[in-house]
Amino acid sequence: MTLDYFYSIVYVNFNVYKRFNKAGIRLILSVILESKKPYIDLPTHYPYLIQSFLYKNIDDDLSYFMHEEGFKIDDKTFKLFVFSRLIGESKFIKETKTFRFYGPFQLLVSSAYQPFIRNMFNLILKENLYLGDEHLKIKSIENIPSLDNTNTNVRVASYSPVVSYSTVHTQDGKKKRIYYKPDDPNYTQFLTLNLIKKAKFLYGADTVFEPIKIKPVGRFKHDIVYGKNTVINGYTGNFILEGDPRLIKTAIETGLGSKNSLGFGFVYPKEKRLPLIKEWMAMR
Repeated sequence: MTLDYFYSIVYVNFNVYKRFNKAGIRLILSVILESKKPYIDLPTHYPYLIQSFLYKNIDDDLSYFMHEEGFKIDDKTFKLFVFSRLIGESKFIKETKTFRFYGPFQLLVSSAYQPFIRNMFNLILKENLYLGDEHLKIKSIENIPSLDNTNTNVRVASYSPVVSYSTVHTQDGKKKRIYYKPDDPNYTQFLTLNLIKKAKFLYGADTVFEPIKIKPVGRFKHDIVYGKNTVINGYTGNFILEGDPRLIKTAIETGLGSKNSLGFGFVYPKEKRLPLIKEWMAMR
């Protein structure tokens, strides 16, 4: 599939687009959570619990829209939000196959849809918050700067695995997903196509973008996540994004790659100061 052909087949639900376009600015949030217990144990597929946590703690109508409808772009539905893995002191418990998180820990959330982010600030007012069976409270929510529209070369780090895949049909008519590795040219090709689709929705279906190069840099950690009736392969590492600044901004604000609303593809510029949990703890 060429990019020219890809540009020609992108369609947008313009009623939703107009509704979306009134949303205004896009935000990235840092959320610090804490348990009354010394630690909490979460299953290996805990990103699914985070997604449920987010949906449960926003307005009911918005939650329904984001979960059941989303934003239609060609043959795909995007939720236009992304979140990181939990950041903080942790270890993997082999006996129970769970992750154990100690003390306060951090969640990064980004969205191009302002009503979703605005609802996230309501978390600070809620007392009974549960991540799975774990009772939590919010210690802090703060806004993190995004990029302006002039950056044409940005090195980013991923705070959740970046997923690239295609879907093919087998001889018996069933669908099969093929996941790609960073050293496979298909990996960056499908990252690019996915990114352009999201940017077309944000900036308009007729927008023509300058080319973008997505270059994996250095070593990558392979993550296999066993979710709800599915297995997802992603890779955590660094990337250089070079090209149209609007595409770079879209990657940072809505996620790089696929499965963003399941907690995959949160990236942030390495040159920018990202306030992490260690700094927050030092200021207490």
